[in-house]
Amino acid sequence: MTHHPPEWLNEQSVRDLKGEIVTRDNFVTHLCGHTHETVFQEIAEASTTPRRIWQGRSLFGLEYFGQDYQEQRSHGYSAGKIELSGGKGTIQFWPREARLQGGQRRIVLDQSVRLTDEQHTEPTSFTLLQPYEKKGEPSPLNYDIKQETFPSNAFSNSISSFVIQRHPNPEDV
Repeated sequence: MTHHPPEWLNEQSVRDLKGEIVTRDNFVTHLCGHTHETVFQEIAEASTTPRRIWQGRSLFGLEYFGQDYQEQRSHGYSAGKIELSGGKGTIQFWPREARLQGGQRRIVLDQSVRLTDEQHTEPTSFTLLQPYEKKGEPSPLNYDIKQETFPSNAFSNSISSFVIQRHPNPEDV
């Protein structure tokens, strides 16, 4: 997950993203934003596994931008769901956009993306590196969350990541 989409990164950062982070089958979707537009892309280069990019709208921000602030920004959000079962998973999104209706801002379906039954994106399947087995819900105290920042030469100080490490419950062992 990053704030900026790949096209906002410098050349070295894009090489690092493609070569070190989005590699083989260990990456599902790059979640990003910043440009106030909903974009879903699947990109396969040289017959590699497709890279997926889900770019969501910003819920808040300046209404207008550009020269003399004449260009209007779009706003909204996306909710998502990841389901895991055995060796497979699916990911899907519910994109929404803010529209003025009757002088009031309303959150409505984002029609810039093809939606199934007019509610969400088609679920995208992916293979897990190891099978998922649900053994009960661990307590929140069994997680360590640490923020890590990529080296300044990798992404120009623009990306932080959160590492979540689960400690097994005694009942799970």
